[in-house]
Amino acid sequence: MKRIYETPMACAEEFMPNEYVAACWAIACTYGIQGGEPGMNNPTMARWEGKDAIHTLRSDGTGCGHEDNQYITENANGSFSVMEINTQGLGNLNTRLTTDNGYRNLNSSISNVEPGDVIYWTTSAGNRTWYHMGTVSTADYGHPNRS
Repeated sequence: MKRIYETPMACAEEFMPNEYVAACWAIACTYGIQGGEPGMNNPTMARWEGKDAIHTLRSDGTGCGHEDNQYITENANGSFSVMEINTQGLGNLNTRLTTDNGYRNLNSSISNVEPGDVIYWTTSAGNRTWYHMGTVSTADYGHPNRS
C-alpha cells in the first residue's frame, strides 16, 4: 500500500457576531391570538378594560397577538423591559409586568424569564388599560440557547 504525504495544516474560525442578541425569548398576548382580526377583551379583566380596549392579531401586523410587537430590551442589571410596538395608531406603549395572575406587583421590568413562564402585563393609552397574558417562548426556535 502506497502512502501519500499530506502537509500538516491548521484552520481556525473566529466567531464574529453580526448583531447583539440580548433577549432570547419572545411573548405574544394570548387574548390577542384568540381574538384574531376582530379582537376580544381579556375575559377575566373585561370589566376594567372597557369595550374599546380589545386585543387583536391583525393581518396588517398590528396587535398584541404578534410576538414581534412586544419589543424586549435587556437592562444593565439583567432584568428585561417590554414595549408594545406596531399598535393601531397609539404609538409605542410601555408595559408593567408581573408573574402574578391577579396583576399585582406590576413593575416596569422583570427578571429570571424562562421559556414556558406565564407573564401578565398591562399597557395603557389615554384612559384605556389592556390586561395581557402570554406564555414565554424561545425567540428563535432554531437556536434555543442563544444569548
